[in-house]
Parts: sequence; C-alpha cells; structure tokens
Amino acid sequence: MEIAKLERIFRQELSSLYDEEEASSLFVWCFEAITNKNKVHYLLNKSNKLDENQQKRLLEILDRLKTGEPVQYILGEALFYGLKFQVNREVLIPRPETEELVEWILSMKQTKEGTRILDIGTGSGCIAVALKKHLPMADVSGLDIALSSLEMARRNAACNHAEVHFFQSDILYPDFNDGSYQLIVSNPPYITPAEEKDMHVNVLAYEPWRALFVPAHDPLLFYKAITDFACKRLTDGGFLFFEINDAYAEELIQLLEKHNFIDIQLKKDIHNNDRFIYGRKPMVVRPVDGIE
Repeated sequence: MEIAKLERIFRQELSSLYDEEEASSLFVWCFEAITNKNKVHYLLNKSNKLDENQQKRLLEILDRLKTGEPVQYILGEALFYGLKFQVNREVLIPRPETEELVEWILSMKQTKEGTRILDIGTGSGCIAVALKKHLPMADVSGLDIALSSLEMARRNAACNHAEVHFFQSDILYPDFNDGSYQLIVSNPPYITPAEEKDMHVNVLAYEPWRALFVPAHDPLLFYKAITDFACKRLTDGGFLFFEINDAYAEELIQLLEKHNFIDIQLKKDIHNNDRFIYGRKPMVVRPVDGIE
C-alpha cells in the first residue's frame, strides 16, 4: 500500500477524534517511528510502498488510536524540550506548555555551579532532566509519590545522560531531609472534578488520575503544601516556580503574598492562558555579631 493511501486511511478513520491536520500529524509521527525515516523522506516518497510488516504495524497503531489511546503511550515515547522521554500510563504525557515553564526558568539565568533544584511531582522526570541537561553544573533532584513514576524518571535520566537524583515522598506529608534548595519547581495536580467534562477522552481514559485531579473542596491543595515546604526549605532569595490552573491565578498570587514571597510574576502560555507563576523568597537581613 502506498504511503499516501495509508495517510488517507488515517485521516478518514480518525475523523471523529481528530481534525484532518491532527490526523495527518499523527500519521507522520507514527511513520517516522516505524520506518526510522524523517519527515522529509515521507514528503518525498509518498507514492512509494511500505513493506508488509511496516504497513501492518501502522494499521495496528491506527486501531489503537481509534480507541482514543494517546500516540505517545502507543509508541512508548514523547518529545520534550528537544529530548526523548519514555512514557507509559503511569506518568503524564509531557506537554508543550510545560516546555514553556522550563524555558522560563532557564531564561532567568539565576543558577550557578552547585545550585540545588528540586522538581516536586516529577512524573516522567521531564522537567528535572531538561533542566539538568541545560544546567549541567546544577544539583537537580526530583520527587514523586509513585514508585512506578520514579522508575520511569530514572530510565529517562539515564537515556538522556543526565545525572538527576530521584526519590519517593508525599509532598503533603514530606518525610525527608535533604537540605535546602535554591530553586523549587512543580507542575502538580490542579484539575477539579468540574472540569472533567471539558477534557479530551484520551486524557481521561488513559492518563493517571492521581497526577491530574485535586479534590473539589480544596483545588489549591498541592500548591499550599508546596508553598509551605518552600518557605522552610528554600534558601533566602530562592525561587519557586509553578505550572497552574488559570482559573486560580489570583488565588495563587494571594497564596504567595501571604507567605511573604516577593517579585511575584504571572505568565501566560502559548494559548494566552495564565499558566505559570513565580515568586522569590525574600532575603533576611541578619544582625552582625555585636550590633543590634
């Protein structure tokens, strides 16, 4: 079967779930994964035929895509900030918006040799690994409550040749003492049950709920816990970065202000939604010995 015909089949069979452009993008993504050829090869060889095994594999992937299963889980990998990450249903699929969070942190240029960074709720390890790759002199750690997620994060660090320390803890009840940090970052669960109806079926059916949802009665549950933790474990002048639910942007500004964070900034994502927030722990002026 010709490559162009296979692409048409993808578009037709996926029309109830994806628009034509998305379906074509999915085909190209799968084509590259199955054939180990790039997009240029695909564009120049649409009239060529694939061998029987490659054709069979693509049609098997199509059957799974028709159920709403995300292509990243089918292929077992996702791209994030120019790096390849292994993913399965134990971890969230890395999102382009979260790449923007990494970019914002890097653009601040506030890290130096020995800077200690903690990624809370690391999941696949995408934030921690991306930061380590671009800040090789930093000391980067990631924590998660799920051992299955940490196993995946460690594999991703190894595959990307990034030396990141991962460990298990529940940030709602932190039970570790690993010193202080100059930067803490988190993309915690922030979706409320009321927002479930607006979510794509492939997210609800396949991605881990523990990494998505918060109780309806306490939508800032994790932000409050992490901010409390940051007050105790950030060094003076240290940085706190969050990815957020835009519905609670003002409440999060107030939360950081209540905890005396300064230089608070709210940043929009590529879709013009309030998606990130940053605050800095103030410097404490301590008296010099003998001077009151």
